Amino acid sequence: MINKKFLILGFSILILVGILISLRQYLERFYFKPQESIKEKITPAKEVEDYEIVVKNLEIPWSIVFLNENEFLITERPGKVKIFNLRER
Repeated sequence: MINKKFLILGFSILILVGILISLRQYLERFYFKPQESIKEKITPAKEVEDYEIVVKNLEIPWSIVFLNENEFLITERPGKVKIFNLRER
């Protein structure tokens, strides 16, 4: 047979958990404002009018890593890695 102390303790814990959940919902509803959507926080970027195409015919470029001021690697989504030199264009 279950001891009465453990039974009372179990019910007390259940009641306390219920009170805490209700209190949290109450506090969230009345004291926390809903966050702004991400669209309201982002300002649109300025359009770039001056640009130069450095590399053509890439198959879904995925990443760029600069090795030095003239050389860089481009990875493509299918797994290809290409190295480019700006001086040899």
